[in-house]
Amino acid sequence: MLLVLDDVRDYKLIKSSLPPSEPRFKVLITTREKLGAPVVRLDLDVLKPLAAMALLQSLVGRERLLQEPLVARRLCKWLGYLPLGLELVGRYLAEEEDLSLAEMLSRLQDEGLQNRALRRNQNAAWMSTAERGVAAAFELSWERLEATAQQLGCLLSLFALAPIPWYLVEQVIEKCNYQQPSANLFQKLI
Repeated sequence: MLLVLDDVRDYKLIKSSLPPSEPRFKVLITTREKLGAPVVRLDLDVLKPLAAMALLQSLVGRERLLQEPLVARRLCKWLGYLPLGLELVGRYLAEEEDLSLAEMLSRLQDEGLQNRALRRNQNAAWMSTAERGVAAAFELSWERLEATAQQLGCLLSLFALAPIPWYLVEQVIEKCNYQQPSANLFQKLI
């Protein structure tokens, strides 16, 4: 049996809940903590700057990066070279073709500052600048959605972390008296 625990922030809190150390059980934990023995570690690093630029280029196109190469580098750095942040921002930029990289970076920084101010009161010192960048990128994408799409997204988030049968989505839309959304709405939610 494989037990997967993603984004563990405090190993001490989960340690007593782990299965016994027997061959039939395997546990995979993703965390930023440095865990010692008996844990076998596999450290994964963020992308190298060139790989981050390549990922961003694959999403927004070479020409767009060539228009603002220094800003593109700053954008990748601000996102901590994290693939998720780059993916979110890249898809956002691909959809907003008239948005410059400089304006995108400015929006992310503004959103990040707002988030940081809010989170300071919620004792989230564990968040790195890169994680705040990913959160800001997600928040900007979320703000672009219509209110109905946000409500639908919230409802769908209540489903288990498993594939959602499409008929359940249709039932939620019908129960909540939403208009049948376009495929574009679902692309934005994803």
